[in-house]
Amino acid sequence: MVDEFATEEEQVERLKQWWSENGRFVIIGAVLGIALIGSFRYWQDYRVKRAEDAGDALEALYIDMDAGNFEEVQAAAKNIEQKYAATPYDDYALLALAKMQIENDDVAGAKKSLQTVLDRTKDRQMKHVARTRLARLMIHSGQAQQALTLLENNNKSIDPDGFATRYAEIKGDAYVALNQPQRAKEAYQQALDSFKLGTADPKFIEMKLAATDVNESLPASDVEVPANVTTTDASSSDLVDEAS
Repeated sequence: MVDEFATEEEQVERLKQWWSENGRFVIIGAVLGIALIGSFRYWQDYRVKRAEDAGDALEALYIDMDAGNFEEVQAAAKNIEQKYAATPYDDYALLALAKMQIENDDVAGAKKSLQTVLDRTKDRQMKHVARTRLARLMIHSGQAQQALTLLENNNKSIDPDGFATRYAEIKGDAYVALNQPQRAKEAYQQALDSFKLGTADPKFIEMKLAATDVNESLPASDVEVPANVTTTDASSSDLVDEAS
């Protein structure tokens, strides 16, 4: 037994020697572990506080928007952009700003705000919202061909998700603006074929489609959409909606 096992004194000596050689590393490891835990908790607290602050800032912006305070909304959106750029809070702030800009006849500013969301957002659904609103605004301001280019570029690179109906309808609006009733008819029919509940108003699309049937037989210079289904009226109302 004595030969097989070290005495208690030898075990103690070996433990002292091991501690002398490795103890500091154990202490350092423990300190680092505690520091990492503390840092992680600090980072979590920081993220929660940052999200709360951003939410409060966005809520204040919405209050000013509801009150029609355009200058305050501009300032609030700029503040959110500076502090929370490329976050959902920034996206929603810019959409709200675009709404106010349209209501205050700042079409160029609204286009810039929507383009910023489109270029910078990391959320695919938000890209669709910004793209469709920008396309409608382009049509509304006489840039129907640019709107088509914007929508067609999307079809080549991004799955339209639940926005297929909306894309097709807006393309139809663009073709109407370009006096191309046959293409408009095809686009509106595509919108109806891809319709999903909650993505658009099928009755309104059907009215647009019926209008293209009438206009198909007319010379291009005489093509028009009846006043009750004008694409510009539809675009204006849709453009000022907030993101849901």
